[in-house]
Amino acid sequence: MIDGSLDSEGQWKSFEAQVSGHFKDVDGIDLKDIDLKDMFARHLKLHRHKRYASIKKLNAKIPRLKWSTRSNYRDCGVFAMLHMESYMGEAPSKWDCRLVAESKEQFDMLRRLRFKFATKMLLHELNVHREKMLDEAKEFDKLDSEVKMEIIVQARMNRKQREEKNEEELEAN
Repeated sequence: MIDGSLDSEGQWKSFEAQVSGHFKDVDGIDLKDIDLKDMFARHLKLHRHKRYASIKKLNAKIPRLKWSTRSNYRDCGVFAMLHMESYMGEAPSKWDCRLVAESKEQFDMLRRLRFKFATKMLLHELNVHREKMLDEAKEFDKLDSEVKMEIIVQARMNRKQREEKNEEELEAN
């Protein structure tokens, strides 16, 4: 995909097929029925990693972090990226990713991080749509501030509708 042998549509189809293949309910198998730790250990063994056996024996622990949330189910990707960016192997009690406890301040920090991570991905040199994103950002910047605000408000309304629809679908299942 990165070598340019596929056009944009071909890349999307390939990517979507790969992701869907990993997350669809295939022949009655559900992700909750898969031992991901075992799969990871097998992957390590396949690549001759010396600690594959010890990984298989580990018990997973969910650390209590001072920035944990109770009601934020939306920013798991932001938390994952922040954790990958800031974790250096220290004990959870000594780990500081510069995020405060759940509060209005944390909400604002997460909003800025969402913007930061999205910008990095959209403008990364490997993003085949990078130039298109830059062009659209430049065009958006030329718009009158009232038009910009209308676009933003409409986008937020669309997102809210999608989220409500997703919640209804989850409740129905």
